[in-house]
Amino acid sequence: MALLIGLALQMVLRPDSRRVVSELPWSVVLLTSAIMVYVGVLERTGTLKAIAEHLGGIDNTLLAVLAVSYLAAVFATVESSTVAVLGVVVPLAAAVLPHADSARFTVLLIAVRATIGAVAISPSTWVAA
Repeated sequence: MALLIGLALQMVLRPDSRRVVSELPWSVVLLTSAIMVYVGVLERTGTLKAIAEHLGGIDNTLLAVLAVSYLAAVFATVESSTVAVLGVVVPLAAAVLPHADSARFTVLLIAVRATIGAVAISPSTWVAA
């Protein structure tokens, strides 16, 4: 849908293509592309599957959520981008709880997002507030 809206705006407004390309946020484009490549490599090498198999053996849902949140925190300490961490952890979370209903999966994603946010907060923002 976003592509169709973008195409319609392109045809109606007809912006200067050189100006549009020069104003693109290339850091975001490169980050998104790198995340997609990284997750693809992890999936192709079987890393996410191996981690999911080990975590899938946990019978207790709460312990599985805790383990996925812990892995998200480890990834968040290495990678400063929340989008990159979510790009790696969400496929892992889906594999760990394959038969979870939408409510449990939503709780899992909220826990993972809260963990990433807690790890990624910079102490300099506390001083400014």
